[in-house]
Amino acid sequence: MNPPECEIYILNYVNHRARSWRETDRLIQTRSLLATLMAFLRTVNVTRLADLTPRVWFAYVQERIKAGIKPSSLNTELKVVQSLIRFASENNIPVCRMMLEVHPLKTGEALPKDLNMGQVKALLNAARNKTEEAWILLMLHCGLRTCEIRALRWEDVDLQKRVIYIRESKGLQSRAVFLSLPVKEALEGLPQNHGFIFTYRNESLSRRYCQSRLSTLGRQVGFHVTPHQLRHTCATMLLNAGMSILGVQRLLGHKYVETTLRYARLYDVTVVRDFWKVSDVK
Repeated sequence: MNPPECEIYILNYVNHRARSWRETDRLIQTRSLLATLMAFLRTVNVTRLADLTPRVWFAYVQERIKAGIKPSSLNTELKVVQSLIRFASENNIPVCRMMLEVHPLKTGEALPKDLNMGQVKALLNAARNKTEEAWILLMLHCGLRTCEIRALRWEDVDLQKRVIYIRESKGLQSRAVFLSLPVKEALEGLPQNHGFIFTYRNESLSRRYCQSRLSTLGRQVGFHVTPHQLRHTCATMLLNAGMSILGVQRLLGHKYVETTLRYARLYDVTVVRDFWKVSDVK
């Protein structure tokens, strides 16, 4: 059986580099990285180089991160693949040129530690009323930012379809966010008046108020809690529950999927399975 078209082009690229690089460490590394990529492409039935799209690449990156590969190493792989794409394009081989626009992953940036199942339950139990529990759930289950919680109005919510519409967020496009069953039930239990859903003293919640309440709750339950930590917990759990990187990117409203990919390295199947098992139980 003849090898797939994309593997022929990849091998041609390696042979081309071998003429100038000889058996250097750079050539050995390039050959090894592309062999790993070819093995993945076989598993997803990609046979043409033109079908190596950003979507396929991000799926590959997600698998590599789960295998323990560091973002800095994946950035090296991206350089190799983009060099391959340019070489193929120069030789009139059909390629997906959008691959040349893929950004490197961010490295060296510390992420907040996500909450475990016990901490999630403790935090929700410590909420002082149903309203507070509802906006905490929106951060935990839907990944909403503090500014999105504060701006949320009842006209943005469709409880029947279990969806809310985020109209403006950090200068990004509007997006739809789907509601888990606990979030839907929590919102149904609130008075549905006109205007903002969450208020304090008849005004929209302030950023300082949300941060202060989470800090206070954190002291009560014995661990540090921030708004971004809840959003981070949501992203991590969705990824580990099997949602695609691009799906989580769209749900969270990240402009670049590389931002979302930073969450993929935190992988704990047991915690995720227990979280979603309990999260839809009253």
